[in-house]
Amino acid sequence: TFKHMVGDIEVVALTDGIGSFAPEVFPDAATEDLNALIAAAGKPAIETNFNAFLIRGRDGIMLYDTGGGDLMGPNVGKLQDALAELGVKADEIDTIFLSHMHTDHWGGSIDKDGQAVFANASLILSDVEYDYWRNPENFVEKGDRAQASQRSAARVFAAYQARLRTTKGAETLYDGLSVLPLYG
Repeated sequence: TFKHMVGDIEVVALTDGIGSFAPEVFPDAATEDLNALIAAAGKPAIETNFNAFLIRGRDGIMLYDTGGGDLMGPNVGKLQDALAELGVKADEIDTIFLSHMHTDHWGGSIDKDGQAVFANASLILSDVEYDYWRNPENFVEKGDRAQASQRSAARVFAAYQARLRTTKGAETLYDGLSVLPLYG
């Protein structure tokens, strides 16, 4: 784990696991360009790490994203192990902030039955992200995979609905910790 202090706030990088992406995940990239980059890196595929961040401050313990959980392959879903190494139990997390609703950022937040993994945590994400992902109409013309992703995101919202809140623009989450809207 990598720890860094920002004032009196501790930020710890947590590894949820490693995986690889097929070139189809990047449909706007030319296959020959992807293959050249993979070869230049000396790798057999597009490799990635699935990460989350533990943020400890005066106001509590937050997770920034929750990794891919058991949804991103056999080498992912190690977030609970990473937390255990730090002596942190799931019920001690009081806040989860999701950067966005791609599976590799929220996959560790619910179990296979759609129940909240972090029973005492509130879930926070931007209002723009929430409004987009909770509306199935936004995915009608995007195909089956995108529609399945939207339905999965809706399961996360349902699991945390009683404790879900959104941010609007720049907002302070904790004393010394703010979010900024950087959509892209």
